[in-house]
Amino acid sequence: MRYVATLKLPLAVLSGLTVAACGGGGGGGGGGGWSTLDTFTKFSAIVPDRPTRIQGSSQEVPYTWDPVTEVVTSYGAPTSFGPTATADVTVDATGEFTSLDFTSAAGSRMSFSASAGDTLGMLMVGVGAAINAAEDKLALYARSLELGWDYQTFGIWMTDDGAGGGVAGTFSLGALTPVSSIPTLGTATYLGSTMGHYVDPAGTENLAFADMTATVDFRARSIGFNTTNTLQTADLVTISANDNLNLSGTLTYAPGVNQFTGPVTTVGGGVGNAPMTGTATGSFYGPAAEEIGGGFSARGAGVSGYMGAFGGRK
Repeated sequence: MRYVATLKLPLAVLSGLTVAACGGGGGGGGGGGWSTLDTFTKFSAIVPDRPTRIQGSSQEVPYTWDPVTEVVTSYGAPTSFGPTATADVTVDATGEFTSLDFTSAAGSRMSFSASAGDTLGMLMVGVGAAINAAEDKLALYARSLELGWDYQTFGIWMTDDGAGGGVAGTFSLGALTPVSSIPTLGTATYLGSTMGHYVDPAGTENLAFADMTATVDFRARSIGFNTTNTLQTADLVTISANDNLNLSGTLTYAPGVNQFTGPVTTVGGGVGNAPMTGTATGSFYGPAAEEIGGGFSARGAGVSGYMGAFGGRK
């Protein structure tokens, strides 16, 4: 996969990443198949070296790219942000992931295991990365405890089918707030971040990172969703600001439901720098809605598209 191979060296250079374990054998050996799994409640409660299952939601889109020009040639329609994704994880004594076995709501699967020679570690402050030894699967995820969060994580992933095609996706995982514990009065502001996969009108793939603000009116069940200070990079070496990818929208949720959704729009980024439009969907996490998380997808004309995930806390 062109994009994963491009990221492999910068990943090690930028973060001083030490591969958790190196050895023979191909990548992709995952943590699946455990006979018992702990139920996730919060990251600070995960017992080292004991597999834990985190439930969540995900969305994905198929795309193709030209192996000669290395540009995206088609970017498909996204699936719905389905609520049946799972991630089976193990961590070491420092809280670092040593294995990650992810299954999307649409059935896509990828597994990473340090013991199989895959790379898991820090990409940059607040962002972890997993790349399998075959370099055809990549996942980026929020390093929640490092960010001061405990109840959720989020991220993006990409796979390659070996024939110039693949799938890009987003996920939001964690301990959902019981509906009865979501406040019904007052307001709250959640601050956090986003990460995403952006294909510009020329077909160039980029990673994108931004700040996120979600202002919730619990009485009106309305959320003002905004991202700012968006940065993009095609190679993790050259990083540039792209405020055209800043998102805004108003999300809402029904009584007795812990899922909000609504339309979002970018400033630009599409063909002729036209705005891209789409949808953001998410949930409250933690015993008393301490955190928030979800995903978004926006499309422009041609191949241009932007999808990602977000998370934050009060």
